[in-house]
Amino acid sequence: MSDLTKTCMVIVAPIVLVQLAAEYSRQAAKRRAERAAEAERRWRARLERRGQELRTEVAQMMAEISAFAQSTVGKHVEGDLQSIIARLRVLGKNVLREEDEISDVAKQLKRLRKLFGGATTQAEASQLTTEVGQHQAILLQIKREAASSRLLSLKFDPDGLHDVEATMTLVESHLKRRNLTKAQQEMAHLQELCARHRALVDREQDRWNGLQEEAVIALAGARERLATLQADEVVRRWRVSDLEVLVHRVEELESSVPAGRFAEIHRQCESLCAEADKVVAAAEEMQRCQEQRDYVARSIVESLAEVGFWVEQVPAKQASADATIRATCPDGRALTVSVPLEGSLRWMPEGFPMEVFNTNNGQPARGCDEAVKQIEAVKAYLSERHGIQTSELNWNGKTPDRLGTTAKRLPHSDAHCAQQTREART
Repeated sequence: MSDLTKTCMVIVAPIVLVQLAAEYSRQAAKRRAERAAEAERRWRARLERRGQELRTEVAQMMAEISAFAQSTVGKHVEGDLQSIIARLRVLGKNVLREEDEISDVAKQLKRLRKLFGGATTQAEASQLTTEVGQHQAILLQIKREAASSRLLSLKFDPDGLHDVEATMTLVESHLKRRNLTKAQQEMAHLQELCARHRALVDREQDRWNGLQEEAVIALAGARERLATLQADEVVRRWRVSDLEVLVHRVEELESSVPAGRFAEIHRQCESLCAEADKVVAAAEEMQRCQEQRDYVARSIVESLAEVGFWVEQVPAKQASADATIRATCPDGRALTVSVPLEGSLRWMPEGFPMEVFNTNNGQPARGCDEAVKQIEAVKAYLSERHGIQTSELNWNGKTPDRLGTTAKRLPHSDAHCAQQTREART
């Protein structure tokens, strides 16, 4: 473009059209319904998976107990094992379709596994036949229970664990010396310590598990929310990077569960859901802007044809790019219009003669009456045929007080630009 080229800009404000608004509302409602349906489907699938996992766990536990019951050690507690197997058969018949039923079966299965563990320990202890052997069996049982729950004990009652371990060492010392009286006294004290310690650990573990479950549910809700948005075409089109950031934040939060930072997880999940709502709102707003931009572009194409231009470049439907329209006349003059998602239209005339005028104060000013006339004609059609109202045409160097009688023609310029602002009026 030559140094005489000037930029003209037209600002068009948002337009409220009844038909467009109704269609937009219907589409938004449809998207919300689709998101809700997708969330329901994912929730049901999660329940089905959990139910299948429980059924598999029941079958595996029955096989394990049956094998143990056939062993020499298992014969000592055969009745207990058969009772557990019978209860497992009852659990295996549950349908496991509802969340409450699945939770109840999981709790019962956990209790049965504890019973099986206790039966196993009891069977091993029964192998000892002598009085000392019986005490050693009891001590062995306590040691195994302490070892199996050592991590939990260190986490929830380290002082109690220290007392238990010290007393176990003392009992073992008395048994080695065959001092049964002292061993029995310390054993009774040890069992009392173990009972208090287990009760405290169980209470703290139940409390911790409850907080953990709530945190896991909160994270699952956040993941489901983001998964629903990932399936939303509008959100993917306009806010995919924001969505990826939120997904990464959820993945980082999952590492906070073992550390027990439950309050932080809840706070972050609430923040994530709020930000997800903002992402949806921003995506829907950008979708609305695109639909409005496309309507304005189609209207400009029709209006250019009405005033005698032949449109040689029709804007493609792109998500974020400006819609560019180029139209020509038989005499070689052309108008190029750029329609952005937001902001101002840009008119770029080509082949129109440039003129210079003297203003009332004697200063020269440039203008292009023919280009302005053609653009104003297009603006008139936009208003009359399509309901698009525009403000006064403006360009760099425009002056309202030129002296037309002193105007003189300049050589044709390659391009001359005007700017026009959008104004939404119904």
